[in-house]
Amino acid sequence: MLDESKTVGLLLFFLGIVTGSIGVFLLFDKFFLCFSNLFFFLGLYYLVGIAKIVKFFMNRKKIAGCVSFLFGFLLIILSKTFIGFLFQSYGIYKLFFSFLPNIIDFVKYSPLSFLLEIPGIKQLVDYIVNNKRLPI
Repeated sequence: MLDESKTVGLLLFFLGIVTGSIGVFLLFDKFFLCFSNLFFFLGLYYLVGIAKIVKFFMNRKKIAGCVSFLFGFLLIILSKTFIGFLFQSYGIYKLFFSFLPNIIDFVKYSPLSFLLEIPGIKQLVDYIVNNKRLPI
């Protein structure tokens, strides 16, 4: 069972996803994209704490994703929302790509597993799952 702070963190994280989606649907609205970033960081804070957030974002392997994400956030604040959104999307990809195989395995055994069989998504999932080669 989740304690109260983790429940608040999940709600804020979900609210960040919803406001970000609304911001994209409203043609990259600055207000919604800024609040989605705020909710995202507050949700992470309540879920894992500040020490783990700093450790995750300052990891040497993930510094390119961190810089890209923060630069995108700065561009959104400066009203360059589309370019900022692209930078943030690349940053999120670089930060969380290592988690994708675990997320895919989780979805495979959930009621949403039928989504992984859609033709375009199936090829993408196969690429992600089979791309576990060592960088040697």
